[in-house]
This record gives sequence, C-alpha cells and structure tokens, in this order.
Amino acid sequence: MHCATYTAESDKETCWKVNVEGTKYLAAVAKEIGTKFMYISTDYVFDGEGKAPFMELDKPNPFGYYGQTKYKGELAVQDLIQSSFIVRISWIFGVNGNNFVKTMLRLAESRNLLNVVSDQIGPLHTL
Repeated sequence: MHCATYTAESDKETCWKVNVEGTKYLAAVAKEIGTKFMYISTDYVFDGEGKAPFMELDKPNPFGYYGQTKYKGELAVQDLIQSSFIVRISWIFGVNGNNFVKTMLRLAESRNLLNVVSDQIGPLHTL
C-alpha cells in the first residue's frame, strides 16, 4: 500500500517527486516482485464541477498542481502494474500535519462558538 502524499503545491519539486516519481518507483518494485499494489490517491483528480457525485469511470480533470501530480501517479500505476487498486479519498486527517479535525479541536479550546462553512459536500463513496 502506497499512502505517501505531498500536498504543498507551493513546493512543486517535492510534490512531483513524492506523488509521481515515488509512485513510479514503488509500482515498479511491486511489479518486479509480483505483488498487488494499492495507491492512495485523492478526489482532487476531479475539478469539483457538476452536481452529481463523481464515479469510478468519470474522466479526471485535476484540480490544481497537487491533483495533477496525484493523477500522474494514478496513470503510472495503471501503466506499470496490472494487479493494482487505486483508492481516491478526501478530507483526510491524522496525527501529522494540518487538517480539519485538528483545526476544530484547537479552535474549540479558545472559542465558545465556531463558524464553519456549510456549502461543502464530501464524497458519498470512494473507489
């Protein structure tokens, strides 16, 4: 499972190296040793336009440089190895880095009332 990603679009070189080059190297090794390969991608491979949820076979139109690099990573996986799975996720959170959950917890410590956007809709499913 390849779940590394780099989201800082301002650092294009590292974004490309992690999301495209790193993915190519790992997929090539998986092919060489004959194992299945799972690539964690993003919903940023889509532009967010439209009213219906994106489906597995919808044509990607990446949003921003990060989305472009993740889509290039997807293409590398598809080109290099047949035994692969691509999972597109969104709104990730974890211990490291900034994310919505950590921001809300931090703000809740210092405020009695939080104002949060209500016009964003997350995916109903992932690949």
